[in-house]
Amino acid sequence: MNPLDKLLNMYYNQRECAERLEIPQTTLSNWKNKGFIPYRHGASIEEKTGGKIKATDIYKYAGKCLKEKRAATA
Repeated sequence: MNPLDKLLNMYYNQRECAERLEIPQTTLSNWKNKGFIPYRHGASIEEKTGGKIKATDIYKYAGKCLKEKRAATA
C-alpha cells in the first residue's frame, strides 16, 4: 500500500486526518489528486503518525510517481 493510502486508512475521514496532521483539508485533497505525498511533508508525517508512516517511504513513493509522470510527458 502506498504511503498516502496508508495515511488515509489510519483515520476515519479526510477531515480527521488533516486535523491530526495539522494541515488544511484542501492540502490533503490535493495530495489525493496528485496521488502521492510531496517530499517536504515526509518528516512531519513520520513524526505526527508516531513512525507508522516512514518519511523514507514517502520520499521513495513520491520519487517513483514523479519519475512516472515525467516519462509519460516525454
